[in-house]
Formats: sequence, C-alpha cells, structure tokens
Amino acid sequence: MPPITAINNAADHDAALEQLGLLMDAREGTPEFAELLALTQLIVEYEDIHYPIEPPTLAGAIEVRLEDLNLSTAALLPPRMTRNPQSRTPPSIGPPPPWSTPAGNRSATITARTSATSTSGRPPTKPGNPAAACSTPSTLTETKPTPPPEPHPK
Repeated sequence: MPPITAINNAADHDAALEQLGLLMDAREGTPEFAELLALTQLIVEYEDIHYPIEPPTLAGAIEVRLEDLNLSTAALLPPRMTRNPQSRTPPSIGPPPPWSTPAGNRSATITARTSATSTSGRPPTKPGNPAAACSTPSTLTETKPTPPPEPHPK
C-alpha cells in the first residue's frame, strides 16, 4: 500500500485510519514507525478541521466526573439538604434565639398586661407587642415554668 501524503476527504480519512491500524505494532527507529508518526499527524490535522471538539462547559465537566464516580447529582447537595423543598432547612448555627423557644422552656416569661385605659396617657397596646412591656413597671409580672413531672418508680 503506498504511503498516504494527504487526507482531503472522508474516504482518504478512512483509508488512513485503516493503514494506521496496520502500523500500530511498528518498532521505534524503523521506517514503519516514521510512517506511523507522519500518518498520525495527518489524521490529527484532518480531524481538528472536520471534527472539532469544543471545550467542555463547567456543567458538562461535572456531569462527566459524576458519571466516572458512579454518582448522581444528588451527591452534590449538602448532607442535610434533599430535593424535597419542605425539608430544605439550613443547618442550625449555635443555640436558638430565646424568642423561638416555647414559653414553658424559659426560665422567666414576662407578660404584659394592658387595659383599655392607660395610666400614662398613651393609647392602649396589644398584648405581645414589645411596646406593651415598656408601658409601666406595675404591668409586668414574672412567671416561672412548671417543673418536669417526677419519674415513675420502677
């Protein structure tokens, strides 16, 4: 088979690939090895022009890597996150704020009592309003939580 000096079309490309397969066992330093290198260069130049490979996108690269590791996209989510939108709660950082705990767990609960008539001349405030706790010292009472029940004897 005569050596291939140029690849101009798909038929030349197929013939070059076939000849490349025959030359794969050529030893370095032989004329067959030199022909293998020249043919490889011709094939690479032809394929770069006619079969360009675009660089991967970031998403494509991640998908390929996940496939290589036999993982799904769920592996990218943090451990506490799931695909269920109702369960997407962020991880807690430190203790909860005091206003988020139930009243029975607080050491002291301050309740504001308001009345329809105010002694300070201000309009009455709604219960639970922070401004109600600041109205007068006589309207504040401190309540203590109930102790936990005694354990049953065995």
